[in-house]
Amino acid sequence: MLLLRRYSKHHKLPGKLHMRLLIVIAAASFICCGKQKRISVTKLKTHRHDLVLVTSFWAAGPDADSKSRLKANSRRREIENAVALNVANSMIREVRIILDGFHQFYNCTTLQKRIRGKILDVCPSSRTRLVCIERNGSQPSYFEMFNYTTDPALSGSIIILANADMVFDQTVLRLHDLNVHTAATISTRGFGDGCEPCESIQHQLKLLGMQPLRMRSADRCYKQRPRSSWDAYVFHFNALKFDPHGFHDDRSNEKFTMNTNGAENVALYYLKHASPNITFYQICDHVNMWHIHAAPKTHSSEIWVYGPRAIAAECASIEDCLGIRGL
Repeated sequence: MLLLRRYSKHHKLPGKLHMRLLIVIAAASFICCGKQKRISVTKLKTHRHDLVLVTSFWAAGPDADSKSRLKANSRRREIENAVALNVANSMIREVRIILDGFHQFYNCTTLQKRIRGKILDVCPSSRTRLVCIERNGSQPSYFEMFNYTTDPALSGSIIILANADMVFDQTVLRLHDLNVHTAATISTRGFGDGCEPCESIQHQLKLLGMQPLRMRSADRCYKQRPRSSWDAYVFHFNALKFDPHGFHDDRSNEKFTMNTNGAENVALYYLKHASPNITFYQICDHVNMWHIHAAPKTHSSEIWVYGPRAIAAECASIEDCLGIRGL
């Protein structure tokens, strides 16, 4: 910003042009200590809603054997880094974590201290709120995660419900103009070595002491249509209805969790059924979501959810994806 002022003074930029440049750069600022890039945003003169990211995390088991603890700790540190980068993202007003299995050695106080310590290395001036909610028992189901987004404290916000190892860059700014009658799904753009668009994220991870990810996470934002796998939902507070009799696996008749194969497709079916006035679009072509995952998995990848499935509609322009064309 200071360089821009010096440039405009030296080259005598017109007042209006100077202000336009200031607005563009202010709107395109990403992680406060990272690189700054310009991105195209919509030109609606409407109220832009705050973005709140809701996700879940698990506490370290104090009674786990050394091998399991080592494996879990490696993955946990990785996810903590992902959470820290989202908290450092000035485009997101609040990051809300549902922490299950907490105990005296790892609870919300522990987690917040660890995340805040990491943010000091990346973005000391971060103003994004970090909210942690302790949950008794095991990992919350997909239905329960959607229920957590109905907290009145989130009123007026646009909710991003995502897996904890997903990191957003400056393109998340585009979600501010989401139409209240529109919801979005986001397929991950992957991550890893040779990923030019995510170099700034790699830089931030280095500041956190994390080695560059050599194993590339899969890019699910395929060129082929439709995209049938995603890791995040975006919607207005209280815009979606959640049928308590839905969100269950047809084979076991039990509620399923977010990190289960096919869970997002079955969840979308029940969301569409309960919220027929909402149009769902796949927005990964316009909003980047990076998958930070190099450590071994801590859960089985063979489990699938059985039930009716749905996918989000494809859209061409950002205006179409946000449901604001013609407004």
